[in-house]
Amino acid sequence: MTVNGGLSSVGGGDNLPCNFAGLPTYATVEDSQINGGVTVSGYRACFLGFIRNRVNGTVRLTNNYEPTDEIDVGANVVHGSLLCSGNVPLENTGGSPSSPSQVTGRDTCNGT
Repeated sequence: MTVNGGLSSVGGGDNLPCNFAGLPTYATVEDSQINGGVTVSGYRACFLGFIRNRVNGTVRLTNNYEPTDEIDVGANVVHGSLLCSGNVPLENTGGSPSSPSQVTGRDTCNGT
C-alpha cells in the first residue's frame, strides 16, 4: 500500500485478550510506503504491528495496550524519528519483526 500525506489512528480495538472465543481483534501496518508522518495511539486489543514499512516522516506509537500478546515494531526504514512511549507491553523489536528499524532521526522504540 502507498499512503501519501501520512496516517493517523487514535483509539480502536476491543480490549479483549487473544485467547477469547472467536476471532481476536488486531491491527497491523506492514509492507507499506508512507509519505508523511504516522501516529498510532490509544489502540487496545490483541496485537499491534508496524513492520517492514518505508516512512518519510516521524512515526509515533504511543499509549497502546495489548493485554495478552505484543506490539511488534521492526524492519522499517524511517526517514525521520521513530518514537515509542507509554505502550504496554514494551515494543518487541527483535524476533517477530526480524530486525530493528533503520531510523535517520531519534529512535526510542529500539532504545537508542
